[in-house]
Amino acid sequence: MTKNYEITKSGFTVKDTKTNHILKVTYKNGVYQGVVTMPEQSIQLPSSDWKKGENPFSNDTCFEGRQTGYSPQGYWWFSINTALPFSQILAEVEALSSTGSFLKKLFMPKVKNKAKLLDVVKKQNQTGYMFVDIINDLGESTEGIMASSKLIQMTYGYARRAAAMALYLQGLIEKDGYDHNLSFFKAIQLKTEQSVDFQEQAFTDAIEYMQTYNPIITRMLVKKMAMIAQNFEVPDEELNDGELISIIMETYTN
Repeated sequence: MTKNYEITKSGFTVKDTKTNHILKVTYKNGVYQGVVTMPEQSIQLPSSDWKKGENPFSNDTCFEGRQTGYSPQGYWWFSINTALPFSQILAEVEALSSTGSFLKKLFMPKVKNKAKLLDVVKKQNQTGYMFVDIINDLGESTEGIMASSKLIQMTYGYARRAAAMALYLQGLIEKDGYDHNLSFFKAIQLKTEQSVDFQEQAFTDAIEYMQTYNPIITRMLVKKMAMIAQNFEVPDEELNDGELISIIMETYTN
C-alpha cells in the first residue's frame, strides 16, 4: 500500500486512498485527540481522547465506524485504512515527542543576546575616580537609557545608586545628593518591575556593567558600601579610590 500517513511529535494524519476519509490526531501532554473527516458527507466527528501507551484501534490497519442510531447529521460512515499499523504510528509519535523533551532538558535553546546597559552608555569619562566616571557616563547617556527596556532602566538605577554611595563615602558629594539618588532609585523601581527575579537580574547586570571600569566592583563591595552609608557617619576628608576600597575591604573580616 502506498504511504498515506504523516507522523510528527505533535500527532499524525492518515488519509484513506480510496474513500478519502481522514483521521487527524494531535498529541499533547501525553493525550491524543482525534477528528475524522468525511469530505463527501461534509461531516467531521471527534473521537474519544486516549492517553499515551493506550491503543484504541481494535483493527491495527483499519479504522471504521458508522452511524447506528439517530443522528442530527444524518447517516454517516467512514473507513480509513493505513499503510503503517496504528500501533507503530503511535509508537513513533511518542518516540519523537520524547526525543524533543530529552533534547530540551539536555540542551538549553540558543537565545539572542539582549541589549544591556553597556550597549547604550558611551564610556568617555576618565577622571581618575572610577565611580565619578560611572555616574558621569550614565548621566550623559540618560536619554538613551530611558528610551530602552525596563531592565536596562533598572540596571541604570542600580549602577547609579552604587556610584552615588561610593561618591558619598569618598566625600565627593553631599548627603543631599546621595539622598536624591536613593529617591531616584526607588522611583525607577516603581516605574519598571518589582519582582524578585527582575530586580536580581538588574542588580547582576549593573555589577557586570561597573566591572568594565574595574573588576574589583563586586556584589559584596556594593552591599558593604550600602551598609556603611546607612549606618555610619561619613568623615569630612576626601578619599581616593584606593583608600575607599581599602576601608571597605577591612569590613569583610569584621
